[in-house]
Amino acid sequence: EIDYEPVGCFRDKVKNRTLDKLVKNFRGNKRNLEGKNIWYYLKKNQTSVIVQRCAEEAFQQGYFRFVGIQYYGECWSGKDADKNYAKHGKSGNCYKGVGMANTNYVYRIKGK
Repeated sequence: EIDYEPVGCFRDKVKNRTLDKLVKNFRGNKRNLEGKNIWYYLKKNQTSVIVQRCAEEAFQQGYFRFVGIQYYGECWSGKDADKNYAKHGKSGNCYKGVGMANTNYVYRIKGK
């Protein structure tokens, strides 16, 4: 299990991504979230399941520093995530620890 901590909610732009690598899209894919979809976890206030799976996937793919959850269930990271995650400024467009459209809720990966 990967340890992580919340950093905050930040803007993103499709043509100038702050986190430029889509690690995994959990939207609509129940197999990746213990047979449930993202809406189940959002309704139950258990978004930590989505964040944990994102952190694990990112870590396995070699992204060890920061991840962002965008559009409720897209997991993003990138080689320079630690330098870029805040380049478009803070946002208030997050919900229960995940970002909505064009917004990342960013987490710092602390390791295993």
